[in-house]
Amino acid sequence: MSVAQPARYPGPPDEPEESAVTTLTRITRIVVWVLYALVVINAVILVMAFVLRLLGANPDADFTQWVYRSADRSMGPFRGIFPARQVSDDSVFDSSLLFAAVMYVIAAVLIDSVLHWLKARLAPTRTPTPRPRQPGPPYPPPHQTY
Repeated sequence: MSVAQPARYPGPPDEPEESAVTTLTRITRIVVWVLYALVVINAVILVMAFVLRLLGANPDADFTQWVYRSADRSMGPFRGIFPARQVSDDSVFDSSLLFAAVMYVIAAVLIDSVLHWLKARLAPTRTPTPRPRQPGPPYPPPHQTY
């Protein structure tokens, strides 16, 4: 006498093949993250240059020269917007550096917002498919007490 085995649920369906939208979303995400990282690095360098100038760091030190050179590249569009003010003999308050850093931070936030917007627009909407119940033996009748 053979016992009938209940039918088994085969498991979740295979993953669908990647669509062009999914591939485009991944490429866009990578490009945006690279841009985001570059913008954040520029903002950090600009803030470091601002602090070094404000504190009157030695301009002959290698690290200070590197920060000033790096900040010089990032300052292109912002150079000369505001005048630099001499605070003491060595200390300079350069509001253009601070303004540039703020603009780079705003650019990073905008890039992040665009990433989230693109992700929401391009991501395929997935509706969960209901899974069928697994067939099994019927529930036993409740115990009756007399």
